[in-house]
Amino acid sequence: MSNLSARGRWRVLRRRLLSPFTAAVPPRVAGAMVRLQYQRVSAHLPWLCLLLGVHSLATALALRGNLPLWQQWGPAGLISAICLYVLIRNRRRNRAAAPLPRAQIYRHLRRASMMSAPVGLIAGLWAANAFTHASHQYCMVAPVFIAIAALTSASCLLGVPRAAIAGMVSAIAPIALKLALYDSLGMRALALMLVLMTAMQIHVVLAKFNETLAMLTQQHQAIRASLTDPLTGLANRLAFMRMLEDRLHRERPMMLVLADLDGLKQANDTHGHLAGDAILAEVAHRMQRLGARALCVARLGGDEFAMLYDISRGQHLALGEVAAVRAGLSLPIVWNGIIVPIGASFGTAIAPLEGADAAALIQSADCRLYADKAARKSAAPREVAQRVWRF
Repeated sequence: MSNLSARGRWRVLRRRLLSPFTAAVPPRVAGAMVRLQYQRVSAHLPWLCLLLGVHSLATALALRGNLPLWQQWGPAGLISAICLYVLIRNRRRNRAAAPLPRAQIYRHLRRASMMSAPVGLIAGLWAANAFTHASHQYCMVAPVFIAIAALTSASCLLGVPRAAIAGMVSAIAPIALKLALYDSLGMRALALMLVLMTAMQIHVVLAKFNETLAMLTQQHQAIRASLTDPLTGLANRLAFMRMLEDRLHRERPMMLVLADLDGLKQANDTHGHLAGDAILAEVAHRMQRLGARALCVARLGGDEFAMLYDISRGQHLALGEVAAVRAGLSLPIVWNGIIVPIGASFGTAIAPLEGADAAALIQSADCRLYADKAARKSAAPREVAQRVWRF
């Protein structure tokens, strides 16, 4: 057990280390977060690649004659080649007709984090070497160019915080270290300024990420509130109809189940609305627990509930769960020490056989529900029903 727990902790740690983000993203907003950040990075990536390529070539030209040829053009050529490769790959992805799946987007963002640090380190070491060996009038050209490029890159990579921070720190750290080692107050002050500017940019990157995460979380909560019944926590009518219409649009076989509670009004009249609310909440709990295979369990309003089942592999599992839900709803509810009997009438309809659109399918299920309700009323003696509701 301890080995399993240790392995689990290692997986969590590894996932966090390899994540393109600087903090764990809640699962409920992970998909939206990944896609939004990918869109932001993709929008800036062409300009960023162009900027880094031009910067590296301009730096190499400025250092002409001050360094050996391979030290002058080697890093510039390597950085430009990487930028060209990333630009071509990004262009191909943007031309794809179908949107990328979330897992693939996540891999692209993680790859950006893994590539930014080596590129930044190449640029930083190149600048530090140029500062040491270039002539006096050219010694600051490479450090200034690379520092500007690193800070600008961090702004373009705000959508991938780890990539922004890794690229910026790996590029500026060699420069700042080299300047700090000089026995010159001016050089040390310049190194300190580079460190402070980097720290400020890191703060901006982290703040932007947290701001985006908070915005998406609030949006998720607002959307969830608009699609959730506040009393029972089930999907509301709007959410259920959206799923129903989506399944019908995709022509997926499914079974619609409508349920209508019997006697909720009498319970409200006898025990009050708090008892009615408790009944609805308990009914929702039982339907969720017993109808675990349902695509959606919803409260449509009042004492009306609905369930949706995928029956692409047959109806027997769905029908078995509906029977379990019916049996579960026939059990009484205890509220404040009072036993309140409940029951429900059910109606089902199969799509697309019994309805190609939502209205037709609901009408078919409604007809069966009213027939079931009538059969239940005729089967139960009226005097028994009256005696039951005296609890």
